[in-house]
Amino acid sequence: MTVSPSFPTEVAWRIIGGLADAQERVKEIKYILQTQPGPQGAAARDAFATLMDRMEVADIAAYLNNLLTKKYGYPEVPEARREELADVIRKGFKHGYTPGQMICFAWRAADSAAAWKERNPRMGPPEAASASVTSLNGKIDKAIELHHSIPEYETPRWHKAPLALGSFRRLHADIRWVYTREVIDACPHCDHQGLKETVRTEAGTRALWRCTHPVEIPAQHQEPEESSSQDEAPDPADA
Repeated sequence: MTVSPSFPTEVAWRIIGGLADAQERVKEIKYILQTQPGPQGAAARDAFATLMDRMEVADIAAYLNNLLTKKYGYPEVPEARREELADVIRKGFKHGYTPGQMICFAWRAADSAAAWKERNPRMGPPEAASASVTSLNGKIDKAIELHHSIPEYETPRWHKAPLALGSFRRLHADIRWVYTREVIDACPHCDHQGLKETVRTEAGTRALWRCTHPVEIPAQHQEPEESSSQDEAPDPADA
């Protein structure tokens, strides 16, 4: 059957087998992404990282748009600026800001855009929505330049993150764990390159293989940082 590309269609997926089969399949995929060597393994991890990046960017963009429409009654970010918005969000993640901190940036950007509109009565809701992108970019740039400490905000219940995002974050953390230098150095099971001698069942021979470091690495103690949905103090990310 030929389906016209002009019309979106819904496809129903069904996982063959029961819960145990699905869990075993997930475990196998995770192990392959963690340990597969060579160009093929690197390409698979790069593809996963790219998909993860797209989901994180889409999540923050959707949160900002929801703020504009649900809280302020504005339209979403104009289509002409959506690619720029994605680049701004991606910049924030590239500089190490967490999803919670990016939520904070987005909340402040929408709030600043709304305040700017109130100070400029001639500006309408579409201009305010567009200004939120400029505001977000300025806040991220200033925080990077001045090394401001940005709190982490929790998303409200009305915000619906991509369904697989939580699982992808856990998988992403598991993959990073395998290749983190501090974890490799602390692991008693592998060498300084993160490799250990392993029996490959398909061949029955011993070979050096990527270690998954089945050991607890003590984390450095950090003071918990309070999260808030309100900005009572001056905004350190204000640009």
